[in-house]
This record gives sequence, structure tokens and C-alpha cells, in this order.
Amino acid sequence: MKTALILSAIDPGLGGILVTGPKGSGKSTIVRAMEELLPTTEHVVGCEFNCDPGDVNNLCPTCVERRAVEGGLPVGRRRMRIVELPLGATEDGLLGAIDAEAAFRRGVKRLQPGLLGRANQNILYIDEVNLLPDHLVDCILDPAV
Repeated sequence: MKTALILSAIDPGLGGILVTGPKGSGKSTIVRAMEELLPTTEHVVGCEFNCDPGDVNNLCPTCVERRAVEGGLPVGRRRMRIVELPLGATEDGLLGAIDAEAAFRRGVKRLQPGLLGRANQNILYIDEVNLLPDHLVDCILDPAV
């Protein structure tokens, strides 16, 4: 488990890790403690979806527009984070939802990021995945394909 966690921190492109073990064996503690060892990544400053400025094919709509208008994107660096999925998560909390206030008050179509958006370029930690409703598991696995 230690080697897998270290390798995933070094190269997030390797994919996910399934950590198993008996209750009370310290699985959650180890994952949370790993946050201090995570590398820094480049991100678009001010982007709610933590877009990677070097990956222009996968920018959020706001970053695409900013890039077109400003001719580039402001780049910052920050340490990767652990984003934890709570057991009571909802589909809109996971995927994001339309910002109703912005739509009604200003007539602006705007998406509020969910946990998956905030986990972009970070690590999504799911404890007790077996207790999640099937449709949420599908929502998590579909983007990973």
C-alpha cells in the first residue's frame, strides 16, 4: 500500500488505488497523512475547476473564454489536496449544478463545481465506497474511463 500511494503521488497518471483492510487498520489515516507529501501542480489562477493551463484541450468553459479574451491564462502553483467524498453526497454535489442565483439575478449560465470538479488535479478520496448508491458510483467511474 505504501509503495502504491507514493507512486500515485509521484505520477497521478497511473490511476486510482483501492486501499483495503480491516476496520481500524489505519487506511483513512494513512491517506490523509499523505496529503503533506503530495507534489505541487500548475493551475489556472481563479479557476473553480483547478484547470491545468498546459492542457488546453480539457479547460472548463470559463478558462476557454478567458484564454480567448486575454490571450493566455494566469498560472499559479499549489500543492495537490485530498478531496473527500462524504457518505451523504448527492449527485449535484458530486457533479456540480447550475448556479441558480447567477441565472435568476444576472441571467448568466454558470456551473458551480461539484466534488469531481474540485478534485481535478487533486486526489478524490472515497471511504466506504460500498455504501454509496450505485448511481453515484457510476457518476464517479464514468469520467475515469
